[in-house]
Amino acid sequence: MALQRFTHHRPLGPNASTEAVIRAYRMHRRCYGDNLPQFITHYERLWTRAHRHRVTAYDGIVRLVYLLPEEWQGWAMMTARRYVRCQYPAYDLVGDMIGFMGAISTGCYKYHQGPPPASAAPSHTESWRLPPWALLGH
Repeated sequence: MALQRFTHHRPLGPNASTEAVIRAYRMHRRCYGDNLPQFITHYERLWTRAHRHRVTAYDGIVRLVYLLPEEWQGWAMMTARRYVRCQYPAYDLVGDMIGFMGAISTGCYKYHQGPPPASAAPSHTESWRLPPWALLGH
């Protein structure tokens, strides 16, 4: 049986504390050589548990974009712009993590041999545009 290379070593039980769930989500990193689809599936499980404890969808999207391999980050950032919007009147950035995970999973399946080409821009058009600074530095 192969060793799992995810950063949390013990599975979280159903009665895990809020702190343990959020810590497992925040500490999760991708190790060199990890299978990308398995990493994304595990990340989604951790985010889903942490989301019950007030971790936002926007945080999940931004975090996943920066945890992906470098060659996938540009494509993921272009894709993320479709799933993040500004919510008025407070001007909060909110995200659709479920939709984003679907797009990332589809991209992983479609481009399983390597990163998506630079020309593989998202085909879906939205009536709003996210400012370039919205996905930076969060």
